[in-house]
Amino acid sequence: MATLKSGNLIPLKNLKIGDYIKTSRDHYEPVLIIIKHSEKQEAPILHLTTASNSTLLLTSNHYVLTHYGLKLASDIRKGDYMID
Repeated sequence: MATLKSGNLIPLKNLKIGDYIKTSRDHYEPVLIIIKHSEKQEAPILHLTTASNSTLLLTSNHYVLTHYGLKLASDIRKGDYMID
């Protein structure tokens, strides 16, 4: 589930490009890309730790915006800069 800017909860499968979803306590970002996959497809969960010691839990096939552009979470390496 994702929280829309209106405060409504929406299933991830119902998200549309341009929807604003909650990304942190009081911050909302637009959905820029939607990647469909089989519900039977599974991906390992990764723990990415930032320089400020925050931890992100993501599937390995989750895209992350970096200073190099979009990268799969599984391709993030020490020294990459993630853009929020």
